[in-house]
Amino acid sequence: MLKFVSTVFGSIALKFASALVLMGAMTAAAIVISTMVFDSLSAQIDKLVSDDLPGIRDSVTVIEHTGDIRDSLSEMLMARNIEGVETGFKDFGGESKDMLAAVNALSPEDRKAFLPMLVALADKAQQMRKALERRFASQTLMQNQLSEFGAQVGEIQEALSTMTEDAVYDMNLAGDQTIESVSDTLDTLVHSDFNSTALILQARAEINLLSGVALALARQEDPALAAILRDLATASLRKLEGLLSDLDAAGTIPDYLPILTETRAAFASSANAGFRARAGYTEEVMRLRDASNIALSSAIDDLTFKLMIGAEDTAVFNREAIHRLLSNEVQQIRDASDVDLAVKTLIASAYLGATAKDSAEADAAQDQILAARDALTDLAGRVYLNSGLQTMIDGIVAFADPETGVVANRRAWLAAQREAEDASRDAYDRLRDIASVASKQGTTAIAAVGDIGAAILAEAGDAKDRLKLVTVGSVAIFIAAPILTWLLIIWPMARLVRVTGRLARGELAEVKGFGIFGGEIAGMAASLLVFREGLAERERMQQAERAAEQERQARAAEQQAVVSKLASALQALSGGDLTSRIDERFAEDYERLRSD
Repeated sequence: MLKFVSTVFGSIALKFASALVLMGAMTAAAIVISTMVFDSLSAQIDKLVSDDLPGIRDSVTVIEHTGDIRDSLSEMLMARNIEGVETGFKDFGGESKDMLAAVNALSPEDRKAFLPMLVALADKAQQMRKALERRFASQTLMQNQLSEFGAQVGEIQEALSTMTEDAVYDMNLAGDQTIESVSDTLDTLVHSDFNSTALILQARAEINLLSGVALALARQEDPALAAILRDLATASLRKLEGLLSDLDAAGTIPDYLPILTETRAAFASSANAGFRARAGYTEEVMRLRDASNIALSSAIDDLTFKLMIGAEDTAVFNREAIHRLLSNEVQQIRDASDVDLAVKTLIASAYLGATAKDSAEADAAQDQILAARDALTDLAGRVYLNSGLQTMIDGIVAFADPETGVVANRRAWLAAQREAEDASRDAYDRLRDIASVASKQGTTAIAAVGDIGAAILAEAGDAKDRLKLVTVGSVAIFIAAPILTWLLIIWPMARLVRVTGRLARGELAEVKGFGIFGGEIAGMAASLLVFREGLAERERMQQAERAAEQERQARAAEQQAVVSKLASALQALSGGDLTSRIDERFAEDYERLRSD
């Protein structure tokens, strides 16, 4: 058994085969490790590319579309007309479709989380759209009402102006009839005092109108309504300037004219500043109005007292005419002024209602409008008005109706605005929820990518360590191979060559040191030992067997040939030619040596 092991493991072919097998095993191990790593990395990268990265991309796409949808909702909320609302809603629809496409690309679990929020978002956007449409409809109706209101008020003022002019004309006729007896008194009454009274009443009405318009403009945010109010204020300022100029030219109220001029200048300054609200603005407007009303009331009282004194100074036969003027024409002028003031109070209250910022202000404005309406209706029932003027007053009274009037439309506007704002806030909340869920899913996907990356790096590190071991083993084999080749093959074969040389030179020294080798080297050593013994035996038997000399020489020649061939083959092997073979057949006794 020991001999078999020595023969097998001492074989040169086995040694070369072992070296090749070891190198092949190291190469195969490297290939197997690399293949396993690549297969694992490929599976993980496939999952990363096919599952995780698309999920991150789709989550980012969803978040991007939430910003675009927020912009479209803001566009709807900030639109100045219904066309702007429709444009914003159209943009919302397009962005919603893109977001839905991104959501549909997500996993079923993620889609299940997103779809209810998308449906809620679409419902809120539709609700917001309808509320904005109602708001613009209410705004348009309110603006049309105010425009119609202003037009009717203009017609009423024109009719009242005609009524005043008729009264003045009647007074002129009456004055002409009594001119001979009371020419100086009537001249003062008709051309100065009566006319001044009419101018004072008109000035008071214009100041009250300017006060209401100034207060309304200070709180107005609607550009269209503000433009209407500014036009009304500008026209009233021009008219007041003309009235004050006429009063100044008449010279009937020099003591009260400065306060009126100051009031007009203050309103003109506010108009130039755009009627912007500031600290104490409302109190200043009310102070100017009250001061001017006190001055105008005092002026009217003075003129009336003056008229009464002038009337009493006239002759008895003119007393009836004077009293008729005072009780009819002057009263008609005062009635026209009172109606004009009541109308302008109503329109000023209506403008305040049209600028109400909340329900409380709208309710307060509606109360003021109803009070102004009742005052106008009561006044119209107490004074003489022709049928046309009465019809026009009935027309503007309808604008004070709590159900269909200006304030009702303002309430509808406020309600629609609140609903639109509430819907927009709800829509923004849904967008934040969508963005939050998308962000969480993206974070989860990124974490999964990080885990996959860590796993890839860990596996690559393990593979690197294994490849390092394979590399170290390969290097060790490459280093050990020449050493072992020299120790196990080249060195013993070199000894074998030297021994063969000595034997060839006839040196028959004992052959030692080959017992530790097996395989081919042991076989060749044994053959050399036999060769040596044969030489020795030949030397001993040389004299006794001269008859067999020829045979021994032939055998020696054969042996020499075998040795030569074997030496050549071994020389080739020692030179590194492992493919060298002995093709020439040996003698039968040595054939096994050749084949081994």
